Amino acid sequence: MIKNFLDASAVLAVLISEPGEKKVIPLLSDSAVSSVNLSEVAAKLLEAGMDEENSQVVMCVLGIGEIVSFTENLA
Repeated sequence: MIKNFLDASAVLAVLISEPGEKKVIPLLSDSAVSSVNLSEVAAKLLEAGMDEENSQVVMCVLGIGEIVSFTENLA
């Protein structure tokens, strides 16, 4: 069941060990993230020098509960 909705900064906090990561980690499996926010995370990983294949693996390993399409209603 989705209880939380994460933005890109929360996901990035987990990936690059920023403040707040310890609060976000236990929420990942019960959280959703929009496809737009996930694409922002991917872009940041690529900008940091990670290759595309590894960035996809990293995002899958996070165990985020659901990725939702960014729709007009969600906006």
